[in-house]
Amino acid sequence: MGGRCASVKFVKGTQPLMRGDYVHFNSAGGREVATRLQADLDAFLGELGLAPIPLPHAKPGIMSNRIDPAQVFRRDQIDRINRVLAEEFEFGGYPIR
Repeated sequence: MGGRCASVKFVKGTQPLMRGDYVHFNSAGGREVATRLQADLDAFLGELGLAPIPLPHAKPGIMSNRIDPAQVFRRDQIDRINRVLAEEFEFGGYPIR
């Protein structure tokens, strides 16, 4: 995202998108990443002939690894995500529920 040495542009740009550590996105950067991710997901699902799935807004926190997807997504959305990302989930060792 952004190309070679993009973090420098993201930190020193007119509208900074990253913190000065050159690793973590700030709020504006997080929104930009989310927008690009949603656009990429929509385009990919469109290529598969599937309807777009709006991603929920969930700000990670200390306990973010404890968020149950069933509390955020509808069952049909979970099923679609599982189908589309099945290969990645299997490779990463994540169970499909």
